[in-house]
Order: sequence, then C-alpha cells, then structure tokens
Amino acid sequence: DGSRRAIREPEKPEISLSRQAQQAVENNITVIVSFTVQSNGFVSRSSIKFTPASVLAQIIQNEIIEQVSKWVFDPADNPGTASFEYTIKKK
Repeated sequence: DGSRRAIREPEKPEISLSRQAQQAVENNITVIVSFTVQSNGFVSRSSIKFTPASVLAQIIQNEIIEQVSKWVFDPADNPGTASFEYTIKKK
C-alpha cells in the first residue's frame, strides 16, 4: 500500500564488514541495496539485490545479505519493497 514500515530489529541498523571483506574494498563504493519485506515483517533473503552489483566483491555481498536478512520490520497486509544507499569507504 506504499505506507512506511518501521524497523523493529535491530534498533539501529548498521552493516559492519569483517576485516577480510574490508580488504576486498579497492575504492570508495556506493550502491543501492534493495529488498522485499514480507507481510510478516521479515526480509526475504533471496530478494536482497545490489545496484550496481558488479562493484561489490562476493564476500561483501554475502556479509551484507547475512546482516540485512536478519532485520525485522513492522508487519503489514502486503509485502513491500525497501531500498537504501550504502557507501563503503576505502581505509
């Protein structure tokens, strides 16, 4: 229905990368992470996508998917889509 759904868990969603994943970052990278929130509020793991995906090493994609798939949103009558911009800075 297009209404906003608040995130329930975690309270402050953050994505942290392992040292190994950080080493795979060659330059500053910005991608759009998009996914489906099911009507029960859970994120559909298989729906998590990156645009453009080609700039993210597989280890980084896997770690982001692992974390985002654990997020829980308010339930709703229908599934919905969500997206956010994510930037990784080369250290």
